[in-house]
Amino acid sequence: MTSPSRKTRPFLPFLAVTVLLCASSARADGPYTAISIDSLTCSTGGFIVKGQAATITCEASDKDDVDPCGIVDDDLTFSFTATGGTTGDLDYPDENDPNKVTIPWTADCAVGTYTITATVNDVPYHVDDSAPATASVTVEVVDIEYIKVRRKDAISAPYETSADIVAGGYSSDVHKASVAIKITPVPSGTYSVPVPVTLTGADGHSGDAVDAKLAFGGTTIQEGDGTGVVTISDTNSAAGERVGCLFSSNRRTACGVSAGSQSASVQPVWGKRDAAQFAVLTVFIPGVSANGSFTLATEDGAAIEGHAIDWETTSVRLWCYQCNYATGEEFFFTDSFTDEDELPFGLTLGSFVTYDNESASSGVYATDHTVTDYWEDVELDGQLYYCEALVLAYEYRVYDDVVYPD
Repeated sequence: MTSPSRKTRPFLPFLAVTVLLCASSARADGPYTAISIDSLTCSTGGFIVKGQAATITCEASDKDDVDPCGIVDDDLTFSFTATGGTTGDLDYPDENDPNKVTIPWTADCAVGTYTITATVNDVPYHVDDSAPATASVTVEVVDIEYIKVRRKDAISAPYETSADIVAGGYSSDVHKASVAIKITPVPSGTYSVPVPVTLTGADGHSGDAVDAKLAFGGTTIQEGDGTGVVTISDTNSAAGERVGCLFSSNRRTACGVSAGSQSASVQPVWGKRDAAQFAVLTVFIPGVSANGSFTLATEDGAAIEGHAIDWETTSVRLWCYQCNYATGEEFFFTDSFTDEDELPFGLTLGSFVTYDNESASSGVYATDHTVTDYWEDVELDGQLYYCEALVLAYEYRVYDDVVYPD
């Protein structure tokens, strides 16, 4: 009977041979498959606005970089050249994929067509087993010819680099600006140019924020401060120009619109302020309501509608009388009071004038004013007094619940 040690000995040489064959197979001469560049792309497609940056992505493969035992003994190396613009540092966006790389490319060059070329090489440990692979992507650089604006309803007015619109962000056209952006030169044939557009001064008031927003074709590309992208293409523009819509914020602060080296400014306003807007009450009868109104309009007379208007008394002029029932002593005076003053008899400005039945139509905002005089018996320091306060005149203001000055 053979011992266990003798039964296992014949297998040892075969194990050693298997290891040697696997190791030597990676060093054998050819045949080798060529390196393949599977894709080379530009993040902005075939077009870019001058001064903007794009990401160039290259994916490659080489079947020879894994030996029969599954051991990687080749590496792919990547290099890039460009006929213009500036390339940045190589990056591996996926740490588990060494055959995919990106580089930034900035179009800080004149308008024109530029080529970015990728070269991929195989660097084995011992053998240069295949030739480098190359591929190129072509990008056309365009510039922004202009950005121009006008109030949306002012269709007969020319486009300019600045325009006034009404603050508040409401839906009527006086609250919007048409924004025209044109690229140059206009590419021939089929084109699609992504244009980054930046808004500044577009954030709404922090107390009740209504941000300015920019939309093209009914799609908002940016709301508030920041940068959005609009596509200008042969299918959605006329001769390289596309027109969008800027909705105002609820701040009367200039909103800047810029793309490339061009910019325009849109100033939200609240309407004209001359006194002729107001139908001022000149006389009143206490206890009888009277209607007061004012017209909110633009400088060129377009009605401003949809705003939430508040009416507020700012001062009253009172004739005040006080009589001690027991002694017959009388005291009276006339004076004006604001909300910063202490009014007689513990009263407030709101005690004398109320505003009801507010209405708005075609930019005319109206409300009923009712003046109420005051008289009452009041006990003071154990004695009874007759107190009276009659309104001689009052001043009021109107203000917008939504629109803020800055």
